[in-house]
Amino acid sequence: MRQQIFRGVFLACLLTILTCPAFSKDDDKNLSKAYGFYLKGLIADHYSEPDKALKQYLNLKNLDNSSISARIQIAVDYIKINEYDKAIEVLEEAKKLDSESLDVYILLVLIYTAQGKNDLASKEYEVFLNRAYALEPENIKVIEYLAQFKLKKTQYDEAKLLYERIVKEKPDYVDAYFWLGYISEETSQREQAVSYWKKALDLDPEQPDVLNSLGYVYAENGENLDEAEAMVKKALSIYPGNPTYLDSLGWVYYKKGDLEQALTALTNASSVLKDGVIFDHLGDVYHSLGEIDKAVEKWEDALSIGGIDKEKMLEKIKKAKDGTKKF
Repeated sequence: MRQQIFRGVFLACLLTILTCPAFSKDDDKNLSKAYGFYLKGLIADHYSEPDKALKQYLNLKNLDNSSISARIQIAVDYIKINEYDKAIEVLEEAKKLDSESLDVYILLVLIYTAQGKNDLASKEYEVFLNRAYALEPENIKVIEYLAQFKLKKTQYDEAKLLYERIVKEKPDYVDAYFWLGYISEETSQREQAVSYWKKALDLDPEQPDVLNSLGYVYAENGENLDEAEAMVKKALSIYPGNPTYLDSLGWVYYKKGDLEQALTALTNASSVLKDGVIFDHLGDVYHSLGEIDKAVEKWEDALSIGGIDKEKMLEKIKKAKDGTKKF
């Protein structure tokens, strides 16, 4: 089973910027000046004049050097004019003043992502999520964002604990059962995976990822193949042409001995998605059809794409070239 784990989830949190600055001085005159700088900055931003806005926010920062919101606004305008290093510098200052500010971390995530510095973006995003979780431990969406991050880092035990918390708080949350099944499958607990996915389908019989996953696992086990075919076809009726679902359908056909339909489904899948497992399956179908050269070609494609067991694939290719009929 392969699922596209990170379905548009990585920068899902909403950036909220404070609407007024926090002042450390009680002096009425300075307070009045500070509000003036802030409002002039907001007006300049409204008219898409970040350079003018920056001057006002820098004046505010000079007047109240402890202001977090001034630094956040300065960073936002530096980002607008692509002065990322200056934005990072001012955000690091803000972080020292208030290490709990979520706005600071999410802005750093956005900057590092824009610069292609994914390791740094990931580091700041993890801090952001952990802080958000500490502030709102009952927020289901925050818990799920953190769980998805743990999944991305293949920290399955931690991700599982988070999803278990979600279903405890919200027992009808279908996506949580899907991911608990995914984690179980990835950690070689297939029976538990099937149990989670059946629970998900009890709650929502139309959930396509669950239908596909359970159908694929049935095919892998060589069991309930008619049910597996119906499940994957149902998933494809919801998302026609999905290459992952087509691969599952091709594998079901292969296990049923319907090699021509298997070849059609897998060929269609491989034309859309260059995935090592899809090409591995194609090789198996060609081998069963007696087309050894094509089988080896597809297996070699699988090797070059990756995502499969390299040693097993090399052994399969060797046996095919040596004339072994079965593996």
